[in-house]
Amino acid sequence: MELAKIEKMSSEEKANALQQFVEELKTMPIAVQQKKANEQHYEVPDEFYQMVLGPCLKYSSCLFEREDSTLDEAEIAMLELYCQRAELFDGMKLIDVGCGWGSVTLYMAGKYPNAQITAISNSHSQRQYILGVAEKRGYKNVTVFTGDIVSFDLPQETYYGQADRVISIEMFEHMKNYQLLLKKISNWMKPSAKMFIHIFTHREVPGHYKEGWMTDNFFTGGTLPSDNLLLYFQDVSHSTLCYSSLSSHF
Repeated sequence: MELAKIEKMSSEEKANALQQFVEELKTMPIAVQQKKANEQHYEVPDEFYQMVLGPCLKYSSCLFEREDSTLDEAEIAMLELYCQRAELFDGMKLIDVGCGWGSVTLYMAGKYPNAQITAISNSHSQRQYILGVAEKRGYKNVTVFTGDIVSFDLPQETYYGQADRVISIEMFEHMKNYQLLLKKISNWMKPSAKMFIHIFTHREVPGHYKEGWMTDNFFTGGTLPSDNLLLYFQDVSHSTLCYSSLSSHF
């Protein structure tokens, strides 16, 4: 939906648009056009990202706390904020869904040496890179799976009901049916577990990404959620799923 149209909508019209969008997403698969996302940026060689990103290869948002903050400092500042907001502690079982080049996974592995960290990505090159860095740094607490989130599931005997925290950084923009996605993720979590999500959102009205630079380069088949969209996909039969969010507003 175009921003100009949203600005002219009444509160009732915005509420109706939100509800219609929720019902539409519930009829869709978890994600669409996953191969396109790989082509656009997930399977791009890590050598490229090493030239344009900071040392953590964090290609999601960074936090510039000062006007003169460096990219290196901004990466660490955001990673630290994740740890604070997600209420992480050493010894936890942590799952990083949509791990990218491992900025969060590798940071947690170093900060929490007694934690068990599982990363999930649909990119083989990202898995190889993360495991290579973990080996160089001597991290023994990192496991990485490659799989399409639509069909992928963690092994039941070793993961179901085990995670203390699930973290997802700027991956939910690629998803559609959040009800199916959150149901799958909730199976991995302890009754006391929490999920932390960092996601791009619109303040009021969600929509599908339309043709343009963002869609052509990053979010083909993607979603721009509203700030409250995930609240409409809570399932009382999977009450273990609680989430905290860090949103980037439009």
